[in-house]
Amino acid sequence: MVHQATGEILTLMPRWVSEGLAEYAANTIYRNGVFYTGERDRILSLRQRLESYDKLTRSNQAAFASPSNKVPGNGSAQVMDSWVMRPSELLSKSESAWKTDVNTAAAAIQVHRLYLSSMFMVHYYLHLADNGDARRIRLYFQELNKASTYFRTRGKNGSLPDELLKQEGITIDEAQDVFLKHLYPPSELSALDADFKARFNALGFRF
Repeated sequence: MVHQATGEILTLMPRWVSEGLAEYAANTIYRNGVFYTGERDRILSLRQRLESYDKLTRSNQAAFASPSNKVPGNGSAQVMDSWVMRPSELLSKSESAWKTDVNTAAAAIQVHRLYLSSMFMVHYYLHLADNGDARRIRLYFQELNKASTYFRTRGKNGSLPDELLKQEGITIDEAQDVFLKHLYPPSELSALDADFKARFNALGFRF
């Protein structure tokens, strides 16, 4: 449903935004034709989703140990600290990291972490950042809509950011980064990590 609703701007969004939105909607409590989006229901839904992954980790620690987290000295695998990545870690992932045709448990776990982390990231921007008024993510989607309208009408309506109008041969990744500046300046990733952690910690999450 979300991918259909955002079809016109899908190419302009990185995977963490498009998949994070889809996971956010899929994780929202839905009963008798109604989505329950109040804070209590949202937090309960997030906690249940995270606990289901934590339960998997506890039930089979050997299979869910990340080969990238080696204990210094003996090379043994260490169970990852959290299913939810720091924003700076999530945002640094390349498109290839999202490939789902993987054949090892460790690779599958990393893909699951991407989807789960993206859902938490979208929740952060929709409900926790900017004192809960979603200012940045609303502006982000407004700019994406203007660009989509510009392309659809061949420049008759809508608009493009100056960076896209002035540059030739820009890649999709570079175009996506232009719009992402409305969500976070690259120079402020450390502050984003800290605020993300503090906001969720205040709700009782520990990662």
